[in-house]
Parts: sequence; structure tokens; C-alpha cells
Amino acid sequence: LGHMLSDQVFSCCVWRRGGSNQNTEGMTESEIQKMPPSRTRWWQVTLYIINDAVGSWLVYFSPILLGMWGWVLGILILILMWPLNLYTAHLLWRCRNVFPGAISIGDLVFYVTRSPAAMYIAFFFVNLCILMTLSSQMGTAAQNIYWFFSERHGLSQGQCYIAFVGIVACALLPLTQIRYLHQLTLINIVNIACMLVFIAISVYVMATNGRAEGAVTGIDVELMGSDGSKYDPIIGVEFLFTAYYYQTIILEIMGEMKDPAEFPKANYWSTPVVLGVALIMSSVQYYFLGEEDEREDLSPQEKLNAIFSPETRGRPASSYVAIICFTIHMLGCCVIKSIVLTRSLQLLFNPESANRVGCLLY
Repeated sequence: LGHMLSDQVFSCCVWRRGGSNQNTEGMTESEIQKMPPSRTRWWQVTLYIINDAVGSWLVYFSPILLGMWGWVLGILILILMWPLNLYTAHLLWRCRNVFPGAISIGDLVFYVTRSPAAMYIAFFFVNLCILMTLSSQMGTAAQNIYWFFSERHGLSQGQCYIAFVGIVACALLPLTQIRYLHQLTLINIVNIACMLVFIAISVYVMATNGRAEGAVTGIDVELMGSDGSKYDPIIGVEFLFTAYYYQTIILEIMGEMKDPAEFPKANYWSTPVVLGVALIMSSVQYYFLGEEDEREDLSPQEKLNAIFSPETRGRPASSYVAIICFTIHMLGCCVIKSIVLTRSLQLLFNPESANRVGCLLY
């Protein structure tokens, strides 16, 4: 029913605006000028989606759903919210087929409304969302670095944190000069490999340490009825929505595809990895750490301490390998966001130089 309704709305919108299944041959000179080279294949797009969706929110905080809703409802919500994200990305792909010049949500808003004001408003909010997500990912990478020094040098929460964020920013600056997402294929492969290593080590460490003392699983009826507290069950859904969404940069990725018709295949093939990571990390943490820990530990630093148990058994050597790998993964996620953001700003203010060889992105 939802699919049929969206078809009606979609067709009505296209009919009113005079859209058609046009190709690049029908674009204006300015539209062709802003288009990036079409070199990316569908499997590379799958890597982009995986790297963008599997970040700290999904790895660290997906167990909150189980801590709020229990095993059955938590896993059910965890699974069912992913197809919703797949579907919205699929709708953006269909819109891009009608307006092939739309390589960002701001462009798409302009083609649909023919309003420059609406376009600039869309650019502002979308880029703000990308910037906030980027800052969150940079913060997670900085907290991973912070974790190395917190025990050995006795740093309390907040000490030297700004310095670590600066280190992350300095590492990202030269990588941001990469002009096209197509050039990130090797980085994406390394990112996914590092993410899988982190997950494998995390599961091994938690299984070796055993269940935490007093760890229980189940739905707390009293907390389910609390109003306005941080234990409100809706928090779990909010965390999951923040973890899963990747649509803010999907049009930029489609703009570089060699054959945009293959996007649905790339979109669907990301499902096994994204859901696999979500189910493994949520269920393993929930079982070994317990529901109370999942509701209390709401920062990356607290999650790392809970997983690798520095207070009870000390930090195993493998934990340092895991954190290094996940820091590399988070830096790779930041690179994707930073390239999309800087290129979007360049196309907005100086589109003539966007695809000119030798021009820096800032």
C-alpha cells in the first residue's frame, strides 16, 4: 500500500513539473559542467553505503534497543528499520532518474520546486546535517585516541580532548583534497576490513571475560512507564534512526556511478553486512554486559570501558589492535563526509572550478 501511494505522489510530482526520464544528453551546459566523472561501479557504491551506515552509533549504541525493548521486540525493530532506509534511498534513486542533473538533495529540491530559495534552504539543512554527523564521527575517533592515554597517563574525562580532535582534523585535511568519491575505493576496503577486525576482537574479548556481574536481560516494566527520563524506550529508536541513515550523501554517490541503473543492486547488497554488524554487536553486548549497562553507557568512552573491562581485568593487548582498527574506520567515514561537504560547497559557490584539474577543494 505504501509503495502504491508513493507511486501516485511521485507520478503527480513529476507530471506537474514536466519531468521525464531524460538522460545527460538533455542537460544544459551548466548541468553537464557540474557532473563528476562517471567511473564508480555498483560494488563500489555498496562499500560507500556500508562505510557510511556502520559507524559508532550502530556499533556502540544499537544494544540500547534491546536494553529498552528486550530480545524479541528489540531485534524486530533493529531489523525492520533498515528496509525503511533502503526504501527512502530507492526513492531518491527514482527521483534522480527523472532529474539526472540532481547530484545532491539541494539540486533535487530545485528541480522539483524551481525555487532558488527552497534550494538554498535545502542546501543549508542538508549540509548542516552532514557537518553535525561529521563532527560526531570526528569526536568518536578522538575518543578512541583518548582511550589509549586515559589509563596510562591518568587523564580524566575532558583533558586533552580538544588536542585529540585537532589531531583527527589534521589527519583529515590532506585526505579531503581527494576530489571524487571514486578515488576512495581502496580506503573503503581498508575501512571495512578494520571494522570487521574490531568486531571480531570485541566479541572475543567479551566472550572471554564472560558475563558481567549482575548482568540481566529483559524488559524493565517500571522504566517503560517513566515519563521524560533518559530511559524512555523511544531513545532506542532514535539512536537506531541516527545510526542507519545514509541518504544525505546518496545522490552524490549516484552522480559518480558509471551505470546509475545498478544502484538498487548496490543498495540491497549492503544489507547483509549492515544488519549482520547490528545484530552481532547488539546481541553480544546485551547478553554479556546486561540491560542496565546498555542504558547507562551512552558515550564511546564508556562503551569502550565496558567492552574491554579495564577496571576488572585490565586491558588485553588485543583491545589496542581493535581500537586502532576502529579509529582507522572512523577516519575513513569522516573522509567520505568531508569530501561530499567540501565539494557541495564548491559547487554552490564556484561550480566552474569543481571539475577543473589542479583546483583545490578549499
